[in-house]
Amino acid sequence: MDPQTRAALPFVLFPWLCLCAMAAASAAWRSSHGLPVITGRPADAVFYQGWASARSRRNLFTLAFHANNCITVAVTPAMLVILPHFPFNLLFVPSISDLEHYVPRAAVRVSDVGWWMFRRWVRVKWIGEDGRQGVVDLALRDPDAFLATLGPSAATVSQN
Repeated sequence: MDPQTRAALPFVLFPWLCLCAMAAASAAWRSSHGLPVITGRPADAVFYQGWASARSRRNLFTLAFHANNCITVAVTPAMLVILPHFPFNLLFVPSISDLEHYVPRAAVRVSDVGWWMFRRWVRVKWIGEDGRQGVVDLALRDPDAFLATLGPSAATVSQN
């Protein structure tokens, strides 16, 4: 190896090593907190879509983290589950973007259904056990099946 290549090697390898270390730390943190690293379909899912889009409306910062076709949405008899797919769930992105939720199904309300950017979006709201309100917009392939699965208890307030 010539001296120029050897001198440039740390500048090329260091960013990649930092990225791998962050991904490994994120995977270890997720495992230690009981969160899945590899997401799949819940065994008791009544509704499931593997490659949905979502954005959180918690604040302007989280609104900037639009997740396009990398979110899993599942409705089980007890919960609404919104999770990013691997590798989008690494590097602490779900924590920063507020796009990972396990919500009791009884707390879920659909507040708005409408079209935006050539997609049909469903705005889902809930009040968590900690009293904090959560609002997530979901773009699903079959929003009607999602709404039917949630049932009349999650009544839609308005449709555009």
